[in-house]
Amino acid sequence: MTRGYWSTALLLSATTIGAGIFAIPYVSAKVGYPLGLLWLIVAGLIMVSVNYAYTEIVMRTGANKPMQLVGYGELYLGRVGRAMGMVIILVGQWGAILAYIIGIGGFLSIIFGTVGKGTDTFFSLFIICIVAGITWFNIKFVNSLEVFLTVSMVFIIVVIFLFSFQHINVTHYLGVYPFPSIVDAFLPYGVMIGAMSGFAVIPEVVRVSRIHMLSQRQLYSAIGVGTVIPILCYVIFQYAVVGVSGPNTTQEAMQGLLFLIDPAIVRLGALLGIFAMVSSYLTLTYVLKDTFTHDFNVSRLRAHVFSILPPVVMYLVGVRSFLVALEVVGVWLGTTSIVFIAVLYRKSLQKEDYFKGY
Repeated sequence: MTRGYWSTALLLSATTIGAGIFAIPYVSAKVGYPLGLLWLIVAGLIMVSVNYAYTEIVMRTGANKPMQLVGYGELYLGRVGRAMGMVIILVGQWGAILAYIIGIGGFLSIIFGTVGKGTDTFFSLFIICIVAGITWFNIKFVNSLEVFLTVSMVFIIVVIFLFSFQHINVTHYLGVYPFPSIVDAFLPYGVMIGAMSGFAVIPEVVRVSRIHMLSQRQLYSAIGVGTVIPILCYVIFQYAVVGVSGPNTTQEAMQGLLFLIDPAIVRLGALLGIFAMVSSYLTLTYVLKDTFTHDFNVSRLRAHVFSILPPVVMYLVGVRSFLVALEVVGVWLGTTSIVFIAVLYRKSLQKEDYFKGY
């Protein structure tokens, strides 16, 4: 496989692997590992279909047109589609970015040993400034960073698994939990769907594939690989964390391991969290900037401000529940986007200019 192929695939993987990776073990422990694993696989299969459907929409519409979900909604469904796309993408992506801002501050506090000392806000604002600077540049520059971050995340997950293996208690995987009620059984839904939701970057993935002159077959292969990599990473991380901490698994996963495994590995996990959230933060901010630029015809500077500012304001006014942010975003963004993309896909099948401009 060429470098361009992996750049394309890893852009999707980097966007998908985000804050949700740390909530997956917690909700899995709450409902029992077997059901948690099942939910993860189901969510993965659903989002594979969504990613392919969105790629089809982009390709059938014409890859030369710089457009995001709002623009596709207007193209196929008129003003109603534009309004629906706007609510879905803005609420969903701003909410996801808010979760990243919350998580980044907490994980940096773990690394520097300042948990509980009020440094979270400082660390979060510092990263916000860095992301604002990086996303001012073009997608090719952002993509080069994403490749590094994704490779680093995969490496860290493997290391965490290897060092956690000797501390795993197999009873944590067995039927030691009370069987959840019907309502409780759906607890993982929002987190799992949200954790697998990297579809927003699909138009950028298509653009990157064109920059590297990939064929149509290579593009669709890269989409598949870029979706499967997060699933495998999540399964490995879920297995390791639940196996070690079991019913004591915390919402952010790593704090529950502090007294169970080497603290250095916990700090490595915190570094994983920073890489995962920063990588998704970068691409989602860039997607929002493109949405304002291409779908709303806003100037580059204003688009940049609009993509950055709202989640920061929510964070500063006190919206700081990591798990609630992930659950709300997962349920909202997952459910609405799946339905919306399915409708757009059906409409796109009626177009004859398939692969126009690719």
